[in-house]
Order: sequence, then C-alpha cells, then structure tokens
Amino acid sequence: MYVAILALDIQSDATTIPPLKQISCVSLLNVWNVMGLIYLVSRLRRTRLMHMNLKLMMISLSVTLIFFNLARLTKSSFFFITRNEADLQTLGQIQFANRFCVVTRFAYDSTVNVLALTLLGIIMERTAATTLVSIYEKNSSNSISRIIVLIQWIIGLSAAFYFLADDLNVVDYWNSKEFQVTCSLVYTRPTLVLILFVLSVGLFAAFGILSVILYHVNLRHFLEAATAHLAIRYQYKENVTTLAFLVPTLAVFGLANLASVILVVRMRQFIAAQGFTTDTVDQLWTTEKAYNAMISIYTSFFVPLCIRFHRPLRDAFLVDFRRICGTDANVALPDEKNPRIRLTDRDGKVVEAANEGEIYFQKLHNTWK
Repeated sequence: MYVAILALDIQSDATTIPPLKQISCVSLLNVWNVMGLIYLVSRLRRTRLMHMNLKLMMISLSVTLIFFNLARLTKSSFFFITRNEADLQTLGQIQFANRFCVVTRFAYDSTVNVLALTLLGIIMERTAATTLVSIYEKNSSNSISRIIVLIQWIIGLSAAFYFLADDLNVVDYWNSKEFQVTCSLVYTRPTLVLILFVLSVGLFAAFGILSVILYHVNLRHFLEAATAHLAIRYQYKENVTTLAFLVPTLAVFGLANLASVILVVRMRQFIAAQGFTTDTVDQLWTTEKAYNAMISIYTSFFVPLCIRFHRPLRDAFLVDFRRICGTDANVALPDEKNPRIRLTDRDGKVVEAANEGEIYFQKLHNTWK
C-alpha cells in the first residue's frame, strides 16, 4: 500500500512541476549517481572480506548502473536541445532525433535486463557460497563468475536487440522521414513490460526472502564454528558481511519494480482507452519519466547501502572522508570489543587473538586479495 501511494504521489506531484525542472532534477541525480558508482567501483576492486566471484559481479552491477545513468543523462541532455517538435525542421534533424531515440531505448532496455540478471546471479552465488562452503572457500578464482557475467551481458543485450528489431519491422524508426515522438518499449509493448515487471516483483520477493534465510543460516554457522578451521570460519564471516548489504539492496530494487508496475498499469490502461497517438504520449509524459526514473532512484540508494552495511567498504569510506576533511586518515577507527578467541588455522595450529579480523587478513591475504 505504501509503495502504491508513493508511486501515485510521485506522479501527482510531478504534474505540478514544469518538464524542464523535472528533467533538470533527474539529470542532477544521474550525475550524482555516476560519481558515487565510480567511487564504489574503485573501492570494490580493493575491498576485503568479499570473494572474487562476488566482487566481479558487484563491479559488473555497478558498471551497468553507470551505463544506465549515463544513458538517461544523455537522453535528458537531448531534451534541452529539442524541447519542441518545431525545433526539428530539416530531414537530417528529424532522422537524428529518431535514431537517437532508438539508441537510447537499446541502452535503457539492455542495462535494465543486465541489472536484473546480475542481481539474480549474485543471490545464486551467495547460495552456492552457503551450501558449498567447504569447497567454495578453497576456490579463489573468478573464472566461473567471468563466464556468468559474460552470459548475463549477452542475454541482456540480445533480448533488448530482439524486441527492438521486431518493433523496427513494424515502424522503421531508423529511416523514418517523420518525427517519431517515442519508440519506448512501454508504448509499443505495454502488456509485455507489465508481465516482465510483475514476474520481477514476485521473483525478487522470493529471492529477498531467500537472502534473509541465507543471512541467518550463515550467522548461525559462524557463531557455532569456533572450533572450525580458520578458512571455513572466514567464509561464513564473508557470507554474513556481504548478505548484510545485499538484503536491503534487493528490497529496494523490489520496491522500485513494484512502483514501476503501478506506473505501467496506468500507462497500459490509458493506451488501451485512448490508443497510441502523439496526444497519448504527451499526456503520459510525466508518468513515463517517473517510470524511467525508478532505476535512477534505486541507484541513489544502492551506493549508500553498500557502503553503510559492508564493514570494509564503510571503513574505507570513513578514511577517505577524513582525508577530504583534512583530518588524519591514519587514525585507527574504533573497533568493537571482542573477547579473546581461539581459532584453528589450515595447518592445525591454534591461534589466539583479541581481534579475529586481523587473523583473517594476515593468514588469508594471499588467497582473498
């Protein structure tokens, strides 16, 4: 109910804001998102307590969001150039506008596809890390994740290209001599878009519940594994740490998709009643922009959630923040109070220390770097 009210509020409030201001706000959000994602990628490459498979998928996810926000920023910039159809007077200008619409649609559809597939792949990777922990901790290679990421991109790009090519067979946007007000998939195939988003909401709700279960399973095993080998205990700790930020990011993505469902339902009903005309597109302009902005809004939550709930990323961010503020970045961050612990390493040695993290990173640095 809250998501429905939020989606309708976004739509109703936006109608009182001039289009130029709406585009300006979204453009600023896209710029902010790109800056945050670039910082996140730079930190993910060096972060600790994250398996190479997950690290590569997280980098792929962040790069996908960078491409998405850049595509939306480019689309918004084009709006400032041609705010009115009257601005397009020559055939070259009209064809450029139509082809630009095709390119930006392909960028939007493909990045959204890859984003959803990557999030699903991350949950499957965490499931494997939980159920096959004794095998997973011995594997420091990311060759499998490279193949998975490549497959995700191929599927995402192929699906976007297939539906775009099929629509081009109906309306030749690329070579049309008349200005095409839109070529968006949500207008050409609103029912398909609605079905995909409904399936996405259900799928991510199920995987969100699964991720919560995985978090508690790993936490229980970690707390009960005081006498286990150090590498096994390290893997459980890594699972707990990563799931702590994956759970909220999945929840936010699911809510964004749910809001998109509400907006697409309204658009589909309006198109069914009024038909697909230029007037229809004009009347649904604000709703479409709210629908397109959902991933941009998700990105604005994604970066802070990753930094807030992943301890090594948070520590690195605090060090960078201190450096920017001119304070000493080498000052030790406050550590949690832990009782002295006894662990068994790979060689069967019993190691005692007050800070378990120091043991992890000293003993397993070569394996997990």
